[in-house]
Amino acid sequence: ILSPIAVPGHDNSAMDGYAVRFDDLSADAPVTLQVTGTVFAGKSAALGVQPGEAVRIMTGGVLPIGADTVVMQEVVTKGDGTVTVPPLAEAKLRARGINTRKAGEDLKVGSVALQRGWRINPAELGLIASLGINEITAYRKLRVAFFSTGDELRSIGQHLGAGEIYDSNRYTLYG
Repeated sequence: ILSPIAVPGHDNSAMDGYAVRFDDLSADAPVTLQVTGTVFAGKSAALGVQPGEAVRIMTGGVLPIGADTVVMQEVVTKGDGTVTVPPLAEAKLRARGINTRKAGEDLKVGSVALQRGWRINPAELGLIASLGINEITAYRKLRVAFFSTGDELRSIGQHLGAGEIYDSNRYTLYG
């Protein structure tokens, strides 16, 4: 199954927090940024982030233009229309892009989502549905039945009469 869409479909936030420009943050001191709006999951991000600004963002929300990092809501101090971000280490921000997911990071358009022959279990059904695919071609695991016939055959444990033999083929085939 090839992915017909990018997953995720857009750069987005991996958690609730504040979308910021990494360059606005400091390794040594807290930084106070002006909060200019909110981006909810499932809504387009018509907002942008300029130097000295932050945008409140929810998990899955589209990353605003100009933002490249998301600061966890738990580490900031909220003010009246502002948010103060502690120094990088204290804010658990090791590098640009922390707490974000890039478009196509999990699957790119046209990439293999499931290999031919892969067993389809509940997780695979969820993956297929998340790609917007409502029908696939699948094959049930092959079921094989075998039996041996003949008037002379007897099961192991039965008494053998004249001209009879034990059904060894059944066990050979089964093995």
